[in-house]
Amino acid sequence: MTNSNRVQTAEQKRVAVVISDCTSKPESDAILGRTPVAMDDLLQSFASRITDLKAIALLRTPTLEQSILNNEDFQSLWRAVEDLDQRVGYIRTQILQEQKALEKSRAIHEALDEQRKDLEHMLANVPKHLPLPQRSTKASMRYNRPTKNQIQEIEAESDEENMEGQRPKVADPGSLKVLGNNQGENKSKVAGGLRKMKKVDATADAPSKKTSAKLNTTVAPVTVAEFESLPKYLVGRLNRDRLNDQISEFAQLVADKHTMLRISPPKMTKSQRDVFWEHRKAATAETTGKAFITEKDVREKGQWSKSVFRLDPTGRSVIAIMRHLGRIKEVRGGGHSRIVIV
Repeated sequence: MTNSNRVQTAEQKRVAVVISDCTSKPESDAILGRTPVAMDDLLQSFASRITDLKAIALLRTPTLEQSILNNEDFQSLWRAVEDLDQRVGYIRTQILQEQKALEKSRAIHEALDEQRKDLEHMLANVPKHLPLPQRSTKASMRYNRPTKNQIQEIEAESDEENMEGQRPKVADPGSLKVLGNNQGENKSKVAGGLRKMKKVDATADAPSKKTSAKLNTTVAPVTVAEFESLPKYLVGRLNRDRLNDQISEFAQLVADKHTMLRISPPKMTKSQRDVFWEHRKAATAETTGKAFITEKDVREKGQWSKSVFRLDPTGRSVIAIMRHLGRIKEVRGGGHSRIVIV
C-alpha cells in the first residue's frame, strides 16, 4: 500500500468517527446551542484537505537520490546563480571604491580650481620686469631658452677649453735626466732640452685667437623698494615700468656690441672693424673683464644694434639712477666716457 492510500484510509476513518458522533448525539448540540454542520459542507472541506495532502505527498521523494538537489539542470542553475551573486558583490565593491574615488576627485578638483584662480590672479598682476636669477650662463640655460648671446658665450668657452687641452705639456726642468758619462755630452743634451723647453713655453704663452667671453651684459631691473628709495630729483617724471624699459634697452645695446666684438675679424665689415679697434683703444685696467660701452657707441649704434636707448635727458637720468644703485660705473679719461656694467 502506498503512502497516499494510507493517508486516504486514515482520513476516511476520521470522517466516519466524526459522522458517527454527529449523528449519535443530536440532543447535545441542541442543549449546547451549537448549530449543526451540514454533511455536504463537511465532506467538501475534508475532500479539499485530502487533495492538498496528495499534492504535498507527490512533491516529497522517498530517497535522497531522487531529490531535486541532485538534478543536473538544478545544479547548473545553482552554480549560475552563485556566479551571478559573486559578480554582483564584486560590482558593489567597485561601486563603493568609485564613490570614494569620486569624493577624492571632487576635493582635488576644488583644490585645482582654487590654484587656477590664484594663478590667474598672479598672471593678471605679474610685474613687467622680474629680478634676474643669480645663476651662471650654463645653469640658466637649463631653465630658460638660451639667447644667441648665451649660445655664443658657451661656444667661445668650449673652444677655449679645447685649445687649452691641445696645448703641449711642458716637462719639469728638474725631471730631466742627464744620460752619458761624458760631461760635454751631458751639457749639450741639457742645452738642447732647454732650447726645446723655451720653444714650448713660447707656444704656450701665445695668446689664443678667441678671448674669454665671461662678461656680464645684463642689468637687473629696479625693484619696488629700490625705486621708492631713489631721490626725487633723480626719478623726475619716470615711473618704475618706464625706467626698467630703458634699462632693458641699455642692456640690449651692451649685449649687441659684445656680440659684434666676438665676430672673427676677417668676417667683420669695415664699420664693425672700426668699432672693434676703438673698443680696444678705450679699454683700461678698470674695464678689464667687464662689459662696457662708450657714449660714442650710444650715438652711433644704428649699424649694429636695434636698441632705442639714447642719451637724451631721460637716458641720462636712467644712467644716473643705475650709477646711484650700483648697477654701473662711469670711467672717464683718454677722450672717452665709458659706461661699465658692474
